[in-house]
Amino acid sequence: MTTATKRFLYWRVNEGSGHILDFADVAKGGESGPDAQASKIWLVGTYGCRTCVGLYVKISPTRCLMLHINATPTKPIVKGAPQNREGDKGLGAKVQDEVLTELEDLAKSVNWEPTGEEPVEVCCPLQEAEEAWMTGNPQFYTGHYIMNAIRTFLKRKVLHPQDCEGFIVDQRTGTKRVTAPFDAQRFKQDTVADILVPMPPPPTFDDYVGAETSDDHKWEFFVKPLGQGLS
Repeated sequence: MTTATKRFLYWRVNEGSGHILDFADVAKGGESGPDAQASKIWLVGTYGCRTCVGLYVKISPTRCLMLHINATPTKPIVKGAPQNREGDKGLGAKVQDEVLTELEDLAKSVNWEPTGEEPVEVCCPLQEAEEAWMTGNPQFYTGHYIMNAIRTFLKRKVLHPQDCEGFIVDQRTGTKRVTAPFDAQRFKQDTVADILVPMPPPPTFDDYVGAETSDDHKWEFFVKPLGQGLS
């Protein structure tokens, strides 16, 4: 007799979206009726973070910040390069400033001042182009500058695993429940083929079913080149 695999629900934040999530109803024990299942979900996560950044911060036992931040120049900066590679240092600084401003504004809107002690999970496996540092000419993806903004905002050094492009966190503990390994070869194939299709869930997420929080794209930044050329 085959035993059915238990499936776990989690709040999934899509690329370019994010929120401060409130688990107050979950902490109370949930509700009855059609919302009963949703009101018992303690897990939250995202996946598909390659040059963009997945960020989880546990603000309190019942609140967290969960974002999937993406920044894209409005036109390629380097001919033949992926759209979100940054070849103009002024453009990178602009990405960093815009993301930091949004983080600070969001924190103020809920009267939250980061202490530097909050549990944090982050992923951004690609921050520097491999072929660039191999030739001694460093060139960063926009995720590098998003990470700089996050470190400034959280007032701390934030480490990120380079082999992970997604995660699911348990709000009760503020620690990862599962991670999505980064497939560098698949990324290269997608880049060359310019595949712009929704990513399927990674195999490590097989036991987890995502419930949409929303898809508002408030954390997707389209940054205009400054016209200063490459530096």
